[in-house]
Amino acid sequence: MHKNPRFNIVQANGNCNPNFVVIDGQRTNSGHAEYGAKIVSAEIPRDEAIILADNMQALT
Repeated sequence: MHKNPRFNIVQANGNCNPNFVVIDGQRTNSGHAEYGAKIVSAEIPRDEAIILADNMQALT
C-alpha cells in the first residue's frame, strides 16, 4: 500500500473506476479519504498517481 505522511492516493469515484486521485491528507484502512482530506489532482492511472504523490511529498 502506498502511503506518505501528507500526500496519498485513493481510487477515483465511480463504480469500478480504474483511475486514482492524489489527496492532501490520509486515507482510512478501507482505502477512502479521511475526513478533511482534499483532492489535489485529476483522475490518473495508479502508477502516475504514486509518482505525483511522491513528488509532491518531496517538495514539502
